[in-house]
Amino acid sequence: MSVALYLDLANYEGKDVYQEVLAAHIEDIRRILKDCEALKNYDANLTKVISTDIEEPIKNTEDGLLKSVFTKLSIKNNKLNFTFVKERIEECNEVDIHERLTSKLWSLFALSVCNDHLLWLLNRGELTVAEYRSFFTEIGMQVSSIDQPYYHPFYHEIYYVDDVVRVGEHEQIIIKEQLYPTIMFGALQFSRGGVIIYNHPCVDKSLAEKSDMYFTNHRDNRLCHDLSHGWGHNSRWRTDFVRNYETEKEWKFNVDGEEDLSSAESYKQHYQQYNDEIPVSVPAAKELLVNRCFIHKNSIPQEIQSDLFPYDWHIDIAKDNFNYVQWKKKHLVDR
Repeated sequence: MSVALYLDLANYEGKDVYQEVLAAHIEDIRRILKDCEALKNYDANLTKVISTDIEEPIKNTEDGLLKSVFTKLSIKNNKLNFTFVKERIEECNEVDIHERLTSKLWSLFALSVCNDHLLWLLNRGELTVAEYRSFFTEIGMQVSSIDQPYYHPFYHEIYYVDDVVRVGEHEQIIIKEQLYPTIMFGALQFSRGGVIIYNHPCVDKSLAEKSDMYFTNHRDNRLCHDLSHGWGHNSRWRTDFVRNYETEKEWKFNVDGEEDLSSAESYKQHYQQYNDEIPVSVPAAKELLVNRCFIHKNSIPQEIQSDLFPYDWHIDIAKDNFNYVQWKKKHLVDR
């Protein structure tokens, strides 16, 4: 299990972490990822969101097993696919699909915590980028070898903002240097590549470098938040991995989130139903979800920035002629 790798990494005090720790776990991690292959590509029938449109069919279902599956299976396109459900029941041999999905998400989360530790070792010079790339290639993930010229929130995490201001074609944010690669598990985003960007008129250097980062277990340069924080040693590993997918036409952020940020009214109603105060505007929520942190100047108090809950949110962004700065101008206004 990935937890075993993390414990070995955390307790290691030697000088060759790749050969003495990582290499010994490669076969085990391969087996774990083989069990997770169903998650490599986006499937609207395999998310954890409960659609209100399936509540009535659930109530009218007599079979206990089917009712359990219908209750826990999300159909993101709001159409109940009975054939899909029956096929999955047969495949699972009467094992609850929701539980099977959850176990895979827990495994990927544990591996992502290991990845955060490896990034920490990279920054300390105790692991080389070549060794980092080799490990993830060996376990069966896809390690990007493409150095993209412009910042993209799906593929990149801003580590540092250079003091020099440079603006790219069509006002895009220019990447000065890529520190470590983007890692994908099929079409599923596993780890964004760390980059240094040139300063840009739309970027707040302090926020881009230091604002709280969500959906992240650990970074050495900023505060981080994920749903495992605050839990005990065993319970922390029962945390779902956040799923962001690249499809042919879209980037899908947090497909297991129940609240679609494309609808401002729905976002408002989501909090009103619980009599909760709306924490931030929809544009601010979009910025946080796609970047995992704030990178643009805002007036949101620090105590609010550090106490948000973006795990309920999701959004799809069209790929057609995408330019992050232009997307920001259109969608991240009225903040």
